[in-house]
Amino acid sequence: MTLGNRIKQARERAGLSQTRLAELIGLRQPTVSGWERDEVEPTRANLRAAAGQLGVSPNWLTFGDEEFGRDNRKN
Repeated sequence: MTLGNRIKQARERAGLSQTRLAELIGLRQPTVSGWERDEVEPTRANLRAAAGQLGVSPNWLTFGDEEFGRDNRKN
């Protein structure tokens, strides 16, 4: 599964449209669409922001090596 696939999967599970996710992190919908189609990778800051809105860890989005939906970051 690609980064774009994981972003889309997490976004759909969160019940967000591409437009809403983009708004929540201060971007435009075509940017999120580009991520999901693996045409462009998000910056680290945008990846962290998206992960936070989607309730997953940035590592899961990037590598898919953690349980889905579990954010293991230390607070």
